[in-house]
Amino acid sequence: MRLTAAAVAATLIACFNPATAAAAFYACEVRDAKRLDKDGVPVADADSERNLRLYPRFTFDDRTGRLTGMQDDWVLSLLQKAVGQNALLAVSIHKGIGNTGVKLLKIDTFEKDKMPFVWISDDRISTGVCTTGGG
Repeated sequence: MRLTAAAVAATLIACFNPATAAAAFYACEVRDAKRLDKDGVPVADADSERNLRLYPRFTFDDRTGRLTGMQDDWVLSLLQKAVGQNALLAVSIHKGIGNTGVKLLKIDTFEKDKMPFVWISDDRISTGVCTTGGG
């Protein structure tokens, strides 16, 4: 029995890579921002262009779920940590009076120097690239 427990422990230790499971701080640059038009096609409008000028960068801390640097700061629930080929996925769903809002962040982490992201905030879509570090 001791041999089996020791083998299981050794396997778990060998499979666990602290570098891939460590918390990450993402610095993201917004390169495009659009609003979903009434026909379902993303379009650039005055508000999207203004937001792109005012908020060209944001950060996301996957330990706390805190996204800062946009018009408002948000705390998102981490649905999937970026490990191996898995993308980071975080969400916030908030119920309002007569309307439910959603915030969604997906960061594709397969390229470590420039990681493409999509940020959906209700009917607004922002895209760009992130890097890790800092924080």
